Amino acid sequence: MFCEFFRHLDMKAFQVLSVLLLTAAAADAQSFHHGRCPQPSVQEDFNIQKYMGTWYEVEKLPAMFEKGTCNQATYSLLADGTVSVRNAELLSDRTMNSVDGFAKVKNSAQPAILGVSFFKGVPDAPYWVLSTDYLKKHLYVIVQESTSASG
Repeated sequence: MFCEFFRHLDMKAFQVLSVLLLTAAAADAQSFHHGRCPQPSVQEDFNIQKYMGTWYEVEKLPAMFEKGTCNQATYSLLADGTVSVRNAELLSDRTMNSVDGFAKVKNSAQPAILGVSFFKGVPDAPYWVLSTDYLKKHLYVIVQESTSASG
Protein backbone atom coordinates (compact mmCIF):
# COMPACT_ATOMS: atom_id res chain seq x y z
CA MET A 1 0.00 0.00 0.00
CA PHE A 2 2.83 2.42 0.91
CA CYS A 3 4.70 1.65 -2.33
CA GLU A 4 1.45 1.91 -4.26
CA PHE A 5 1.05 5.48 -3.02
CA PHE A 6 4.51 6.51 -4.26
CA ARG A 7 3.99 4.89 -7.66
CA HIS A 8 1.26 7.41 -8.48
CA LEU A 9 3.29 10.50 -7.56
CA ASP A 10 5.01 12.49 -10.26
CA MET A 11 8.60 13.67 -9.63
CA LYS A 12 7.61 17.19 -8.49
CA ALA A 13 5.11 15.86 -5.96
CA PHE A 14 7.69 13.35 -4.74
CA GLN A 15 10.25 16.15 -4.22
CA VAL A 16 7.74 18.27 -2.30
CA LEU A 17 6.77 15.30 -0.11
CA SER A 18 10.45 14.54 0.56
CA VAL A 19 11.16 18.13 1.61
CA LEU A 20 8.12 18.12 3.91
CA LEU A 21 9.18 14.86 5.55
CA LEU A 22 12.76 16.10 6.05
CA THR A 23 11.48 19.38 7.48
CA ALA A 24 9.25 17.52 9.93
CA ALA A 25 12.16 15.32 11.00
CA ALA A 26 14.40 18.36 11.51
CA ALA A 27 11.71 20.14 13.52
CA ASP A 28 11.55 17.18 15.90
CA ALA A 29 15.32 17.15 16.29
CA GLN A 30 17.59 19.45 18.20
CA SER A 31 18.76 22.83 17.00
CA PHE A 32 21.10 22.50 14.01
CA HIS A 33 23.48 25.16 12.74
CA HIS A 34 26.07 25.17 9.97
CA GLY A 35 29.72 25.12 10.96
CA ARG A 36 31.38 24.52 14.28
CA CYS A 37 29.58 24.76 17.59
CA PRO A 38 30.03 28.04 19.47
CA GLN A 39 32.73 28.10 22.14
CA PRO A 40 31.11 30.02 25.03
CA SER A 41 32.87 30.64 28.32
CA VAL A 42 32.19 28.11 31.07
CA GLN A 43 31.58 28.46 34.80
CA GLU A 44 34.64 29.86 36.54
CA ASP A 45 35.84 28.04 39.66
CA PHE A 46 33.50 25.14 38.93
CA ASN A 47 33.39 22.68 41.83
CA ILE A 48 32.25 19.29 40.62
CA GLN A 49 31.57 18.04 44.17
CA LYS A 50 29.01 20.81 44.73
CA TYR A 51 27.34 19.91 41.43
CA MET A 52 26.51 16.39 42.62
CA GLY A 53 22.88 15.55 43.36
CA THR A 54 19.62 15.63 41.41
CA TRP A 55 18.86 18.43 38.96
CA TYR A 56 15.38 18.90 37.45
CA GLU A 57 14.87 20.06 33.89
CA VAL A 58 12.72 23.17 33.60
CA GLU A 59 13.40 24.23 30.00
CA LYS A 60 15.39 22.85 27.05
CA LEU A 61 15.56 22.58 23.32
CA PRO A 62 13.74 19.51 22.00
CA ALA A 63 15.72 16.29 22.10
CA MET A 64 14.55 13.35 20.03
CA PHE A 65 15.84 10.89 22.64
CA GLU A 66 13.69 12.44 25.41
CA LYS A 67 9.99 11.63 25.05
CA GLY A 68 8.75 12.08 28.60
CA THR A 69 8.25 14.85 31.12
CA CYS A 70 9.58 15.61 34.59
CA ASN A 71 13.11 14.99 33.32
CA GLN A 72 15.85 14.84 35.90
CA ALA A 73 19.54 14.04 36.05
CA THR A 74 21.27 12.62 39.11
CA TYR A 75 25.03 12.98 39.41
CA SER A 76 27.21 11.03 41.87
CA LEU A 77 30.98 11.37 42.22
CA LEU A 78 32.81 8.04 42.09
CA ALA A 79 36.07 7.20 43.86
CA ASP A 80 38.08 7.41 40.61
CA GLY A 81 36.89 10.98 39.92
CA THR A 82 34.37 10.07 37.23
CA VAL A 83 30.73 10.97 37.65
CA SER A 84 27.87 8.48 37.56
CA VAL A 85 24.95 9.95 35.59
CA ARG A 86 21.34 8.78 35.65
CA ASN A 87 18.85 10.56 33.40
CA ALA A 88 15.20 9.77 34.10
CA GLU A 89 11.86 10.84 32.67
CA LEU A 90 8.18 10.11 33.23
CA LEU A 91 6.55 8.59 30.15
CA SER A 92 2.95 9.15 29.05
CA ASP A 93 1.95 5.71 30.39
CA ARG A 94 3.13 6.90 33.87
CA THR A 95 6.20 4.60 33.91
CA MET A 96 9.71 5.87 34.51
CA ASN A 97 12.35 5.54 31.81
CA SER A 98 16.01 5.99 32.69
CA VAL A 99 19.48 5.60 31.25
CA ASP A 100 22.77 5.36 33.13
CA GLY A 101 26.10 6.71 31.98
CA PHE A 102 29.33 8.30 33.07
CA ALA A 103 30.88 11.74 32.77
CA LYS A 104 34.46 12.82 33.21
CA VAL A 105 36.29 16.11 33.29
CA LYS A 106 38.18 16.50 30.01
CA ASN A 107 40.86 18.85 31.34
CA SER A 108 41.50 19.50 35.05
CA ALA A 109 42.26 23.16 34.23
CA GLN A 110 38.64 23.50 33.03
CA PRO A 111 36.53 21.23 35.26
CA ALA A 112 33.27 22.68 33.86
CA ILE A 113 33.96 20.93 30.54
CA LEU A 114 33.00 17.29 30.74
CA GLY A 115 32.43 14.43 28.34
CA VAL A 116 29.41 12.21 28.95
CA SER A 117 28.73 8.76 27.58
CA PHE A 118 25.73 6.48 27.96
CA PHE A 119 26.80 3.66 25.66
CA LYS A 120 30.08 1.75 25.38
CA GLY A 121 31.91 2.27 22.13
CA VAL A 122 30.18 5.61 21.47
CA PRO A 123 32.40 8.71 21.77
CA ASP A 124 31.77 11.05 24.69
CA ALA A 125 29.34 13.89 24.06
CA PRO A 126 30.42 17.35 25.21
CA TYR A 127 28.75 18.64 28.37
CA TRP A 128 29.74 22.20 29.28
CA VAL A 129 28.48 23.85 32.45
CA LEU A 130 28.16 27.47 31.31
CA SER A 131 26.79 28.86 34.55
CA THR A 132 25.43 27.66 37.88
CA ASP A 133 24.69 29.11 41.30
CA TYR A 134 24.84 25.83 43.21
CA LEU A 135 25.91 27.86 46.26
CA LYS A 136 22.85 30.10 46.38
CA LYS A 137 19.20 29.69 47.39
CA HIS A 138 17.71 29.35 43.88
CA LEU A 139 19.72 26.70 42.11
CA TYR A 140 20.14 26.82 38.37
CA VAL A 141 22.48 25.49 35.73
CA ILE A 142 22.90 26.39 32.07
CA VAL A 143 24.47 23.61 30.03
CA GLN A 144 25.56 23.36 26.41
CA GLU A 145 25.60 19.94 24.82
CA SER A 146 26.91 20.32 21.30
CA THR A 147 28.38 18.10 18.65
CA SER A 148 29.85 19.70 15.58
CA ALA A 149 28.57 18.23 12.33
CA SER A 150 31.51 19.64 10.39
CA GLY A 151 34.33 18.50 12.64
